[in-house]
Order: sequence, then structure tokens, then C-alpha cells
Amino acid sequence: MMKCRFSWRLLLIAVVWLSGEPSRAWSAVSDEQLKAVYLYRFPMLADWPSEASGKAIEYCITRESLIGEYLSEVIENKPSSARFVDLSQSDKSEAAICHILYVDGQDREQVVELAKRYPYALTIGTGVQFVSLGGMLAFIKVNNRIKPLISQHNVEKSGIRLRAQLLAISELAEEK
Repeated sequence: MMKCRFSWRLLLIAVVWLSGEPSRAWSAVSDEQLKAVYLYRFPMLADWPSEASGKAIEYCITRESLIGEYLSEVIENKPSSARFVDLSQSDKSEAAICHILYVDGQDREQVVELAKRYPYALTIGTGVQFVSLGGMLAFIKVNNRIKPLISQHNVEKSGIRLRAQLLAISELAEEK
């Protein structure tokens, strides 16, 4: 896996952007970096059922990607409170609980199987179609900016409760 430099300054810029100052930070952060910061911050904006609690937040990805590389670098700086697992590189049973599960792809069977294997994972992907496949959150572009799209119906099945701060910055999927 190639290594990309990801500095805390870049993380700070992205956090500033997430807090409502997009004009200062937008041009300095790539879409992949911003998605990695969102993935890292999601556990701070959600509550898991007691069955899924643990000392460290488990961040899992389904395959190598730039988003995974950036996320891994952020997590390397917080090894006691977070753990990064690339499911394509490790024994899938190694991660008993994935709190954040980034699914790189649009395969309904994969999303359904991952939801069964990791029932307390917040499944996150890209594009509107991902939530229609059973995913909980998806990154979408709105006015040329990355935003989370949330399927409240899919999130409710897991017992995860999303906080108002996350709902306030997100789009909500239209559900039947």
C-alpha cells in the first residue's frame, strides 16, 4: 500500500471545514481526505448499543483505497483509542466488531453480507445508490461539496443512534 503524507494541519483544516468554515479550508483538502476525516469523526457523532462497546473504535475498510490510507494515517496517531482493519488484508474474523465500516463498492450482496457479519457497524459508502442497497450512510456531492447522506431506516436496524450534530450537517435519504 502506498503511503500518503497526512498532517495534523490538514486534519485541522478539514475539521474547521466541517464546523462551517468551508471557504478557508475547501481548496486545501481532497475529497478522499475529507471523507477520511468524516469517517474518523463519525464515532463522536453516534452512540452504539452496549453490545458493541469496547475500549477502541474499530475502523474497517473492505479494500485498499486512498480514503483508507488517509484514515489509517489519522488512526496511527491515536492507537489506544482506535484501530484500523483492512478486511481485504486480514482474517475477517480478526475484527469481531467494526464500528465504522467503509464499503468501497456498489454490490448489494456484499452490503447485506457485511451487515450480517458486523451487525453493529455503521456501514458507509459512496453515492445515493449505496443507501438503496442497504448501506446506512453515503458520501454524496451537494453544490460541489462532500456531505453525508443518511438512511435513517437502515441505521435504525443496527441500534446505533446518530446525534443531532451529524443529522444537522447531512442530507436525509427519501425512504418509502
